[in-house]
Amino acid sequence: MCLNGLAGRRANDGFYAPILPWVADLTSPNGGWRDLTKSKYRLSKGDEMLDITFQSTNPHHLTDMLSSVTYCIYAARRLDVELLKKVVRAKFEPNEYPQSIQRMYQWTPDECIPEFYTDPTIFSSIHADMEDLGIPEWYV
Repeated sequence: MCLNGLAGRRANDGFYAPILPWVADLTSPNGGWRDLTKSKYRLSKGDEMLDITFQSTNPHHLTDMLSSVTYCIYAARRLDVELLKKVVRAKFEPNEYPQSIQRMYQWTPDECIPEFYTDPTIFSSIHADMEDLGIPEWYV
């Protein structure tokens, strides 16, 4: 979190939110640790995909470790619908947000937000039409 502060990242700021690594491998049926020798982006996309992007005419890489869209999707259960409509999509479709933390982990190449480690309310929905975020049975 100190590095996040030095980088200008601020709590509750979807555009400059702090990031932490996903430390658990949420795709494993019984939990387990994620390979922290590679970024989540590298794990998701693979070395070959990164090599292709670097060898292209306009070499590029991930511009940020956590986009504002991803932040809002991670925190969707606690954010105002109007903000979600502004950042994620114009029409609020609660059933199109990941229903479980495992699905969220699989869905994104981004790292996670500190709230997953520090704020248990992040898993509870304030929206009547959006279920709480599911967590693995082994996590409980």
